[in-house]
Amino acid sequence: MQKRVVALVLSLLVVLGCLLLWRAFIRRPVSSADTPSGRGVPIHLENANLAVAIDRNGGQIVELHNRLTDERHTVVSHEFAVVSRSGTTPSDEMTVTRVAETENHVVFHMEGGGCRAELHYELGTAWVEKWVTFTSDEPLHLERVVMGRREFQPAFNEIHFHTDNTIYDVPVNCFLRTDGGGWYAGIAWPFTEAQGGPDGLTLAYGGWRLLYKKAKDGAIDTKDPYKAELADINVMLPAGAAFVTEKEFLGVYEATGYRREKEVLGTPRTIITAPEVLDWGEVWAMQAYMQHVLPLLPATHEGFWYYFNEWWAGGPKGVITEEQVQAHMSVVDRAKELGAEAFGLAPFWLGMSRYNEQDSPFLHTVGQDGKLKLSPAAQAVVNHIESRGMSCFASSEGSSHYREDRPDWKRVGPGGKPTGQLCWAHPEATQWFFALHSAAMADHAPVRFWIWDGGWLPRRPASWECMATNHGHPPGNIAYQSYTNVLEGLHALRQEHPHVGLGFCWAAKAGGPWVLRDVDITENFHENRGPDDLRFQHWYMLNSSFVPPYKHMSQIWIPSRDYGYGWMSALASGSDIGFIVELPAFNTGEKKQAYLDFTTRWRDWASKNIERLRAKRSLFGQPLREGGIDGSAHIIGDRGFLFVFNPTRNRHIGSIPLNELIGLTSGKRFDTRVLYPETGGLLGTYHYGDKLLVEVKAGACTLIEVLPSEGTALPKVVPTGADIQPAFK
Repeated sequence: MQKRVVALVLSLLVVLGCLLLWRAFIRRPVSSADTPSGRGVPIHLENANLAVAIDRNGGQIVELHNRLTDERHTVVSHEFAVVSRSGTTPSDEMTVTRVAETENHVVFHMEGGGCRAELHYELGTAWVEKWVTFTSDEPLHLERVVMGRREFQPAFNEIHFHTDNTIYDVPVNCFLRTDGGGWYAGIAWPFTEAQGGPDGLTLAYGGWRLLYKKAKDGAIDTKDPYKAELADINVMLPAGAAFVTEKEFLGVYEATGYRREKEVLGTPRTIITAPEVLDWGEVWAMQAYMQHVLPLLPATHEGFWYYFNEWWAGGPKGVITEEQVQAHMSVVDRAKELGAEAFGLAPFWLGMSRYNEQDSPFLHTVGQDGKLKLSPAAQAVVNHIESRGMSCFASSEGSSHYREDRPDWKRVGPGGKPTGQLCWAHPEATQWFFALHSAAMADHAPVRFWIWDGGWLPRRPASWECMATNHGHPPGNIAYQSYTNVLEGLHALRQEHPHVGLGFCWAAKAGGPWVLRDVDITENFHENRGPDDLRFQHWYMLNSSFVPPYKHMSQIWIPSRDYGYGWMSALASGSDIGFIVELPAFNTGEKKQAYLDFTTRWRDWASKNIERLRAKRSLFGQPLREGGIDGSAHIIGDRGFLFVFNPTRNRHIGSIPLNELIGLTSGKRFDTRVLYPETGGLLGTYHYGDKLLVEVKAGACTLIEVLPSEGTALPKVVPTGADIQPAFK
């Protein structure tokens, strides 16, 4: 009996010990040293749209599953390689020491060759993002980073390399095409390259792309962008310091069978004329991903903001002097009469500097004490803006010759020749520049928006290099460090002053969409020439650069056609700021009051419906194509709005499907009515899947509301007698 008790106790102790060991095992992080049964089980990041299988032992992707099309690809993948002047450190030669997992995020801790890395994968709505945090025991002079070298089985039908379609040739992504849809892939950074074919793809990034130049005759080649290739990052990584890579992305899409096609006429200023056809499923997938990369920032104002731009409207453009004070105040008063809520001075630095001015006593000395000090004349105009109940839009540019007392901050050109410009790869100079802006926003209460214009970040060969040895960067190409410093400065400024909006004009166009995260608006591609050109540029912003509508700059053209057409073009942008670019002239007080009543009504309408206006899908095709109408759908759920524009000289009819192609995701029956022109009326009741026919007169706009039908069906108004253009083809 006693022996049985002893045996039972020993058995219980053994079981208890096993339980304690098992508890300790399951609590420790997963690693490549785990039991054989766990070593071969891939880690899956998955949702209803996609599944990505990752090897637990090496951290590499081994399978891609597009669940939208149920297409699978096995992958042989080399996940990253850090290239330095000391050699290449590839992920293949590092050992996974630990793996940390959550439902949507996996981190592989790796070591090898005196280096350590954290390889991150994070699951999004229809994409996976990857980045690496890298450290080395020895200092490294970094040249570039390879973010993935992959071979696919089966091969894709085609890998299409897509840029922003501008002369700057900014890489956006690759489309990996299959019969049913495919994947989109890329690196969220302007200076990248993609190499490979249908069965493989290598993605890498570096610094500025070297062969940036115009055609030999000085004119822009509109068929091809500037010829370019990758330069080195040219960054020193101290021993033990962390280098965080840019993000690679992989996402899925389903093909629609409908084409987004370029149909350029003439010679645009920056859009290249080379043809390109995308599936709308590709476009909408990248638009969704770009909304993740470029999220809507916290609001700096309520509703639709009406802003008067003194420069575009022809106001005084020089430095504000005592003699010009009354002229500026007069323009301020006229803007107020138009209902403007914000006023942007034509001179920079709140009246202290002329646009595109590089040298002046003010620029040479501004901010030596960290403050932006205004002259009595400039201060009087700023005070007048505030007294009229308007906010102030300020502006500046980065290429001016600031701080002549700090020659050690200046960029040094090839051959050691100093320049007057600040070196944006110099941390101290960059920090001073943004600290000055921060002080200006804090000290000048009316300032609610700041825009950077003119030359700034590298666009031309002169700004690529700095040969200084005392700036904290190696001599040579400074593009990567310049962009990094400036984007960090913008982020900090937006955090410090969340009530002040930020914007770009020409300051950073060569960075494409990837530099817009912390700015509220960007000046599209170039100064537009009217409402039709505005929609042309917005079409490329949305469907080529994939920049969300809420970051588009929306100019309001008033007398160039009828002011209603200009207003509708601006409202269709999806932006919540309207830029007045012309001073209208009215023959009678009655006409002026009619205009003011019109603007009040549609500003209030835009403020009420701004969320739907931001939900934008293009209809019919590129604006300003031969004989074509254009438009956009702004639908959420079971209701929204349809804009149809006709810039041609002939009447046309548009055919719009009431289904998921325009964003209708719920509802069975819909009433349709014309909101603009205001003399329009009911168009009838339609069922989900029906096609709505919309008449639009020559040189006019028709705005239609779509909403759920709950009463008696209304008779359909079916226009005839003109060509019918489909919304999708």
